Amino acid sequence: MKYWFIICLVFSGCATTPPTGVRSDYQATHVSKITVAPTYSLDTFGVNEHERRVIEHSVEVETLAWLRRAGFTVDAPEALKSSLLDDWDDIKDSWYRGVDLNSLFETGAPEFEGAEIASIRRVGELPQAGSVLMVQVLYQSDSICRGDAPEFTSYAVIDDTQISPYPCMMSHLEAKLIDTKTGKVMWHNRAYVELAGPPSPNGRRQALRDAVGWLLGSSDGLLKMRSTPAESAP
Repeated sequence: MKYWFIICLVFSGCATTPPTGVRSDYQATHVSKITVAPTYSLDTFGVNEHERRVIEHSVEVETLAWLRRAGFTVDAPEALKSSLLDDWDDIKDSWYRGVDLNSLFETGAPEFEGAEIASIRRVGELPQAGSVLMVQVLYQSDSICRGDAPEFTSYAVIDDTQISPYPCMMSHLEAKLIDTKTGKVMWHNRAYVELAGPPSPNGRRQALRDAVGWLLGSSDGLLKMRSTPAESAP
């Protein structure tokens, strides 16, 4: 299968969104351990709450697997929640209160900055919790695709061999790596994948797996931040 990929740098629409890749303050920073926060979403994608949680959990599983293959030491979301104990409810209310990840922890969003940074600094007091990875599921759905996603989503990954229209499965993710000592964004990326084919459980899992792979492993991914860079992406 042939994919077409374009990085969100050459489209004027990207100017209003935070930059992708490693932030300028962290270009020389290498990370060995990442604590993964629980994945969240703001949209129901037309599914019930249980099905949405299954999607979020699948993203967590694929994210943890990718990070481990890449050589990072990782703490799962359960470890973060158990370490915070009674503080978890306060942190959760601050992080997961109906705000897109695109806006969180950005200095240009002062209406969010105070509560978010105050919360993340509390996490920074935990032993060995130097960076926290947050992932948001923006969209996950079956659809009829027309091959025009790059016209609207400049970081799209599509199958360009199909004749439009065609059945497909879509997965759209966003992630940020947060420095828990400062509350700053260390790294940020987005990924949108369309997998051509009749909707199926295996196809949906593959679309999600591909999206996680592009999110973390593309040229704007996390590989540049590994403490011991490997020769290739996982």
